Amino acid sequence: MLRVVGRGLVWAVTVMGWVIIPVMQAYIVDMHFTVWERLQGTLRANLLYYLALVAVAFLALSVLVARGFTWERMQGLGMAASSFYGMFVIIVALGYGLFELPKHLWRMSNRRLTLNHKYFSVVSQLEACEKAKRELFSTFRVVRKYASTVAHDHSYRSYIDTIVSECPPEYQTFYESDGSVRVEYEKIVDLRRRLSDAKLVHARAKIVYQDLVRSTHELEDVIACANNPEHVIRWSFRPMRSHRFARQSDVLEWFWLVYLRRLCLEFLAILCMACSLVVAWS
Repeated sequence: MLRVVGRGLVWAVTVMGWVIIPVMQAYIVDMHFTVWERLQGTLRANLLYYLALVAVAFLALSVLVARGFTWERMQGLGMAASSFYGMFVIIVALGYGLFELPKHLWRMSNRRLTLNHKYFSVVSQLEACEKAKRELFSTFRVVRKYASTVAHDHSYRSYIDTIVSECPPEYQTFYESDGSVRVEYEKIVDLRRRLSDAKLVHARAKIVYQDLVRSTHELEDVIACANNPEHVIRWSFRPMRSHRFARQSDVLEWFWLVYLRRLCLEFLAILCMACSLVVAWS
């Protein structure tokens, strides 16, 4: 019974990992307008991927058969190759973590160094945010051009209306782009994909920038109030506490952010470094 359940779980996980999940991922990112067209695009993309894998596997099997390998030897070689790939990934990931994790923790314990790094990251992320905004606005103008070019009685008008409905409210303030556009189905699908990518990239860049700015202000406030005799951090981006235990909470927060957090990070960095040395020595 347990053997049957185990085999069923193995096959279920295999089918989920190699068939169902890739198909679902491809369906979600596909930008066609009807369910059938999205399914066709999804199956076409996955079939090309699996055909390439089958071609490579067939070529490898042909080489092994030509060299006189039996089925038993090929099974052993396949299991060895699978184990080697897993060990290689583990070694690469472990080797990266052995050095990067202690170094990252130790740098985080230095507030001034972390603040300087955040200043650089904020400027870099602001440039990325502006670039994403320009691409989004340029896409809005192209959408506007298609919306004014395609007539209301055109067969593709419903597709254009779908794209327009996916634009945020500020889309209405943009003028159409210069030049002419080709009203073709694949061009409209590409426009929808471009709009989706532009919105995603802009939203992600904006969120990362806002988080960096918030964490930078937080670290500035901690450094500025490190020698505060009241043992309170005066936050520049949020109001002070006003509940019953506000004074106790502010003092505990001050001790944690000014002293204890740095000591904990240094302790964790030394501990991780010791573990890395033990793993490397063994």
